[in-house]
Amino acid sequence: MKKFWKALGITALAASVIPYYVDSDEKKCTKTIRALLWQIKTHPSEKHEGKTAAEISLGFMLPDFKALAARCKGGCEQEEAAAEEAEAPTEEVSEQQAPTEQPPADAE
Repeated sequence: MKKFWKALGITALAASVIPYYVDSDEKKCTKTIRALLWQIKTHPSEKHEGKTAAEISLGFMLPDFKALAARCKGGCEQEEAAAEEAEAPTEEVSEQQAPTEQPPADAE
């Protein structure tokens, strides 16, 4: 039974330390990494140009499954739409015009 509790404790420790969420916003130059017991947010430093500032938060942070699912669903829908556009055959407009019929010239 001691082996079971030891394995369960190691698994709980790993689950609380290993990140489950990583998000980066390239427009704002921010990055967020979340685990069950901690969170790190990085962003450009306001005091020092060219440097990065980090905010570390400790605490019990449960994942917001609804937000993660909506984000994944929105991303998946965008990828599917892009894939459908790439696979759709393009209709090329033919620039060739049918020859116009001219009435025969009367030879007089």
